[in-house]
Amino acid sequence: MAESKIPSFKVTFVGPANVGKTSLLVRLDKDQFNPATIAPTASMQCFPHNYTTSTGKEIQVNFWDTAGQERFKGLGSLYYQNSQLCIAVFDLTQPESFKDVIDYIDKFNEYSANGQGNIILAANKHDLAEDVDITSFIEYADGKGYSLFLTSAKTKEGIEDLRLNIIDRLDPFKQEAYKEEQVAMGQKDDGIDITISDSKPKEKKCC
Repeated sequence: MAESKIPSFKVTFVGPANVGKTSLLVRLDKDQFNPATIAPTASMQCFPHNYTTSTGKEIQVNFWDTAGQERFKGLGSLYYQNSQLCIAVFDLTQPESFKDVIDYIDKFNEYSANGQGNIILAANKHDLAEDVDITSFIEYADGKGYSLFLTSAKTKEGIEDLRLNIIDRLDPFKQEAYKEEQVAMGQKDDGIDITISDSKPKEKKCC
């Protein structure tokens, strides 16, 4: 009997250095927070994880953590190629990091699998910046049609909502319904491309 296959997706975390991308990803993947053990990401690393969507479909999500240091910016095409979803992380305690993350979003839109628009903004370290005015961030996200989550890898704020939003966006059943709706409306189909992979991903390897 042939081994069952499940849809596989690449989700790329982007943003400048020291905004908490790796801590956020580890909280999502392992529900852990220990910044003392986390070193700056060198180039990129992958965290595969299987989920069941709200429609009962099993999917494999390959979370890609990318380096935020300036010297790695030239690797953008490698980071974003064949990526279906971007988690753009900035640091609320460093408002200037929001301007930097916009550059990463532009690069993702240039090189990703699905063109522009499939972006989630994570305003991280909210536990340290609850008094920061987020109006401009909300206006930017609304203007672009992006989702925005206030998150904290330390306190787990926004983590479950972010996880559920990621899974919902990648649900193949909902993607198929979206594609049919776009075709019916005579619009361009910019739905997520699906890669089929083995049902049980090998440890620490991604498609």
